[in-house]
Amino acid sequence: MRAEEYLEQIKKLDMLISNKTRERKRWAEIADGMGSFSTDEKVKSTHNPQKTANAIITYCDIDREIAELERKRKSIIQTIEKLPPDE
Repeated sequence: MRAEEYLEQIKKLDMLISNKTRERKRWAEIADGMGSFSTDEKVKSTHNPQKTANAIITYCDIDREIAELERKRKSIIQTIEKLPPDE
C-alpha cells in the first residue's frame, strides 16, 4: 500500500473520531440532564434514572470506540513512518 492510501485511511479515521466525539458529548449532556435543547419555558418532568443509566452506558461504549479508532490511527502512522522515503 502506498502512503497516499494510508493517509486516506487516516483522514477517514479523523472524521469518524470527530463525529464520535460530538456524539459522546451529546450523551454526556443527556446523562447530566441537560438534554439536547433548551427553552425558557418551565416544563414539569419526572427524572428517569434508567434514561441516565442508558446515556452513561452509551457514553462509555462510544468512549471505547473512540479509543479503538485512535489506536488504529496510531498504528497507521507508525506504518507510514516505516515506509521507504520514495513512497
